[in-house]
Amino acid sequence: MLSKSYAQMIQTKGNFLWGIIAGLFIIFGGLVSVPNAQAEILFEDHFNDASSLNKYTIIRGEAWIDNQRLNTRGYSGDWPRGSMVIPNGNPQWTNFKMSVKVQPIEGWHETMLFFPTQSFNFDPSGIGFIGQGYILWLDKSGPAILAPGELAQFDTISLQRVDCPAGGCPQNIVSTASLSPVDTPVDVNVVVNGGHFQVFLNGTRYMDYTDPNPLPAGGIGLGGVWETLATFDDLVVQDIGKSFDVCQNGGWRALTRTDSSPFKNQGDCIQYYNTGK
Repeated sequence: MLSKSYAQMIQTKGNFLWGIIAGLFIIFGGLVSVPNAQAEILFEDHFNDASSLNKYTIIRGEAWIDNQRLNTRGYSGDWPRGSMVIPNGNPQWTNFKMSVKVQPIEGWHETMLFFPTQSFNFDPSGIGFIGQGYILWLDKSGPAILAPGELAQFDTISLQRVDCPAGGCPQNIVSTASLSPVDTPVDVNVVVNGGHFQVFLNGTRYMDYTDPNPLPAGGIGLGGVWETLATFDDLVVQDIGKSFDVCQNGGWRALTRTDSSPFKNQGDCIQYYNTGK
């Protein structure tokens, strides 16, 4: 049986060793800590003041900022009708998530999101577009024109592929989805992973499509159909490749949502980066 003094000596040494180990975890743990659960922001705009408009090129129609929202509208009777703005520069985004709040106000229920785009524009020869890229068309079946005071709704979305450098060819619808009418404003999340596209409205996935021959990387755009007054807010483009990486290999265990709640598993972590929920 160990003497009391000898046992105390062993306990003291053990506590000392555990103290050293704990200190090493504190020192080196800070050096190798898991990154914050925030993906790299490629572009962000909440339209807090009119100067935000300087970040964009107006491709068609008119655009302005009012009440902390981006407004776009096509010219009535000026063919080709419609509106589109794109962020300045020439981004080459491949794996990204675009999040934006969308709400038509006047004209038509319909709005458009463009991603990724290359030299995109309305085709001056008629209905359609020129350039290369994809269009998410948010629409409503039945009467498309908004009555005075009517709240816009979406019950149909379509993904359209445009590969028409010279013009004169219509866009090709590659995927569609029908849904119960969703009132606007609606939170739209588009996840682009190479040629794989997922579309979420208010956190629910409605579209999952893979293009076997994807078009080149590019930027994004916002716009409306014909003379629609469309509004956009809280535009964020994130690098999903890096955000997905931090969820993998057990990384989700050390991450939290912005409200500090933990993830249940890796899939829960990835879904959060997809949908924000």
